[in-house]
Amino acid sequence: VLALATALVGRAALVEVTSTVAKLGGADGVPHLHSLSNVFTARSGAWSEVTTWQANLPPGDGARVSVVGGHDVTLDVTATSKLEWVAVYNGTLRFALDRETTLHTLTVLIYPDGAVHMGDCRGGCPAGDRTCGGRAVGAAYTASISIIDAQFDHTLDPNELTHSVFVYGGTLTTC
Repeated sequence: VLALATALVGRAALVEVTSTVAKLGGADGVPHLHSLSNVFTARSGAWSEVTTWQANLPPGDGARVSVVGGHDVTLDVTATSKLEWVAVYNGTLRFALDRETTLHTLTVLIYPDGAVHMGDCRGGCPAGDRTCGGRAVGAAYTASISIIDAQFDHTLDPNELTHSVFVYGGTLTTC
Protein backbone atom coordinates (compact mmCIF):
# COMPACT_ATOMS: atom_id res chain seq x y z
CA VAL A 1 0.00 0.00 0.00
CA LEU A 2 1.44 3.33 -1.00
CA ALA A 3 0.20 6.47 0.69
CA LEU A 4 1.13 10.02 -0.11
CA ALA A 5 0.39 13.21 1.74
CA THR A 6 1.48 16.28 -0.14
CA ALA A 7 1.03 19.94 0.57
CA LEU A 8 1.40 22.11 -2.49
CA VAL A 9 1.14 25.17 -0.38
CA GLY A 10 1.86 28.61 -1.75
CA ARG A 11 -0.24 27.95 -4.84
CA ALA A 12 -3.07 26.10 -3.13
CA ALA A 13 -3.15 23.84 -0.12
CA LEU A 14 -3.71 20.22 -0.98
CA VAL A 15 -3.55 17.11 1.12
CA GLU A 16 -3.92 13.83 -0.64
CA VAL A 17 -3.86 10.71 1.46
CA THR A 18 -4.30 7.39 -0.27
CA SER A 19 -4.18 4.31 1.89
CA THR A 20 -6.10 1.25 2.96
CA VAL A 21 -8.41 1.95 5.87
CA ALA A 22 -6.69 0.19 8.73
CA LYS A 23 -8.37 -1.82 11.45
CA LEU A 24 -7.81 -0.50 14.94
CA GLY A 25 -6.00 -2.70 17.42
CA GLY A 26 -4.54 -2.62 20.91
CA ALA A 27 -6.12 -1.13 24.03
CA ASP A 28 -6.55 2.30 22.45
CA GLY A 29 -6.22 1.19 18.84
CA VAL A 30 -2.94 3.02 18.24
CA PRO A 31 0.55 1.59 17.86
CA HIS A 32 2.79 3.32 20.40
CA LEU A 33 5.77 3.62 18.12
CA HIS A 34 7.47 6.39 20.09
CA SER A 35 8.35 3.89 22.82
CA LEU A 36 10.17 1.71 20.25
CA SER A 37 12.09 4.50 18.53
CA ASN A 38 15.87 4.46 18.20
CA VAL A 39 16.43 8.14 17.31
CA PHE A 40 15.08 10.87 19.60
CA THR A 41 15.28 14.64 19.51
CA ALA A 42 17.61 16.22 22.05
CA ARG A 43 16.47 19.81 21.51
CA SER A 44 14.63 22.06 19.09
CA GLY A 45 16.45 22.83 15.86
CA ALA A 46 16.94 21.97 12.23
CA TRP A 47 16.64 18.34 11.06
CA SER A 48 20.06 18.69 9.41
CA GLU A 49 21.82 19.79 12.62
CA VAL A 50 23.45 16.90 14.47
CA THR A 51 22.87 18.64 17.81
CA THR A 52 19.09 18.34 17.30
CA TRP A 53 19.44 14.58 17.89
CA GLN A 54 20.42 12.59 20.97
CA ALA A 55 24.03 11.40 20.76
CA ASN A 56 24.46 13.84 17.82
CA LEU A 57 23.27 11.12 15.43
CA PRO A 58 20.79 12.31 12.81
CA PRO A 59 18.28 9.78 11.44
CA GLY A 60 19.59 7.45 8.74
CA ASP A 61 17.98 4.73 6.62
CA GLY A 62 15.63 2.55 8.66
CA ALA A 63 15.58 4.92 11.65
CA ARG A 64 12.63 4.96 14.02
CA VAL A 65 12.37 8.65 14.84
CA SER A 66 10.56 10.38 17.72
CA VAL A 67 10.14 14.13 18.08
CA VAL A 68 9.54 14.51 21.83
CA GLY A 69 9.93 16.77 24.84
CA GLY A 70 8.22 19.82 23.40
CA HIS A 71 10.96 20.07 20.77
CA ASP A 72 10.27 22.00 17.55
CA VAL A 73 12.17 20.50 14.60
CA THR A 74 12.31 22.05 11.14
CA LEU A 75 12.71 19.63 8.24
CA ASP A 76 15.24 21.58 6.19
CA VAL A 77 16.64 18.87 3.92
CA THR A 78 15.58 18.21 0.35
CA ALA A 79 14.90 14.56 1.15
CA THR A 80 15.31 12.49 4.27
CA SER A 81 16.72 9.01 4.47
CA LYS A 82 14.12 6.26 4.15
CA LEU A 83 12.81 6.09 7.70
CA GLU A 84 10.76 3.36 9.31
CA TRP A 85 8.63 5.93 11.11
CA VAL A 86 8.39 9.41 12.50
CA ALA A 87 6.39 9.63 15.72
CA VAL A 88 5.59 13.16 16.88
CA TYR A 89 4.84 12.89 20.59
CA ASN A 90 4.61 16.15 22.54
CA GLY A 91 6.65 17.95 19.88
CA THR A 92 6.41 19.68 16.51
CA LEU A 93 7.77 18.87 13.08
CA ARG A 94 7.74 21.78 10.61
CA PHE A 95 8.61 21.69 6.93
CA ALA A 96 10.92 24.51 5.78
CA LEU A 97 9.12 27.27 3.91
CA ASP A 98 11.97 28.20 1.58
CA ARG A 99 12.88 24.95 -0.19
CA GLU A 100 11.68 21.60 -1.53
CA THR A 101 11.31 19.09 1.30
CA THR A 102 10.30 15.44 1.31
CA LEU A 103 9.94 13.19 4.32
CA HIS A 104 10.45 9.56 3.18
CA THR A 105 8.97 7.15 5.71
CA LEU A 106 6.71 4.15 6.16
CA THR A 107 4.61 5.86 8.82
CA VAL A 108 3.96 9.24 10.40
CA LEU A 109 2.12 9.03 13.70
CA ILE A 110 1.01 12.28 15.31
CA TYR A 111 0.00 11.81 18.95
CA PRO A 112 -1.94 14.19 21.21
CA ASP A 113 0.22 17.27 21.88
CA GLY A 114 2.10 16.52 18.65
CA ALA A 115 1.94 18.59 15.48
CA VAL A 116 3.20 18.45 11.90
CA HIS A 117 3.07 21.73 9.98
CA MET A 118 3.51 21.77 6.21
CA GLY A 119 3.35 25.57 6.04
CA ASP A 120 3.06 28.21 8.75
CA CYS A 121 -0.50 28.62 9.99
CA ARG A 122 0.29 30.64 13.09
CA GLY A 123 -1.76 33.52 11.67
CA GLY A 124 -4.93 31.50 12.22
CA CYS A 125 -7.17 29.67 9.75
CA PRO A 126 -10.45 31.41 8.94
CA ALA A 127 -13.15 28.98 7.79
CA GLY A 128 -12.67 28.14 4.13
CA ASP A 129 -9.32 29.97 3.87
CA ARG A 130 -6.73 27.28 3.16
CA THR A 131 -3.89 29.80 3.09
CA CYS A 132 -4.48 30.21 6.86
CA GLY A 133 -3.46 33.87 6.87
CA GLY A 134 0.09 32.70 7.62
CA ARG A 135 3.11 31.99 5.49
CA ALA A 136 2.77 29.16 3.04
CA VAL A 137 5.61 27.16 1.57
CA GLY A 138 6.97 29.30 -1.28
CA ALA A 139 5.08 29.03 -4.56
CA ALA A 140 8.09 27.41 -6.24
CA TYR A 141 8.39 24.70 -3.58
CA THR A 142 6.59 21.58 -2.44
CA ALA A 143 6.51 20.05 1.04
CA SER A 144 5.64 16.36 0.92
CA ILE A 145 5.44 13.16 2.90
CA SER A 146 6.21 10.14 0.78
CA ILE A 147 5.14 6.82 2.25
CA ILE A 148 7.67 4.28 1.01
CA ASP A 149 6.47 0.95 -0.29
CA ALA A 150 7.37 -2.02 1.92
CA GLN A 151 5.85 -5.16 3.40
CA PHE A 152 3.89 -4.82 6.65
CA ASP A 153 5.66 -6.05 9.78
CA HIS A 154 2.80 -8.06 11.27
CA THR A 155 4.75 -8.72 14.47
CA LEU A 156 4.96 -4.99 15.18
CA ASP A 157 1.73 -4.03 13.44
CA PRO A 158 -0.75 -6.93 13.26
CA ASN A 159 -3.62 -4.59 12.32
CA GLU A 160 -1.74 -2.82 9.50
CA LEU A 161 -2.00 0.68 10.96
CA THR A 162 1.38 1.72 9.60
CA HIS A 163 2.18 2.74 6.01
CA SER A 164 0.16 5.94 6.41
CA VAL A 165 -0.08 9.32 8.06
CA PHE A 166 -2.02 8.61 11.25
CA VAL A 167 -3.26 11.57 13.30
CA TYR A 168 -4.22 10.35 16.74
CA GLY A 169 -5.35 13.46 18.60
CA GLY A 170 -2.52 15.58 17.25
CA THR A 171 -2.47 18.22 14.52
CA LEU A 172 -1.59 18.05 10.83
CA THR A 173 -1.74 21.42 9.08
CA THR A 174 -1.14 22.18 5.43
CA CYS A 175 -1.25 25.81 4.45
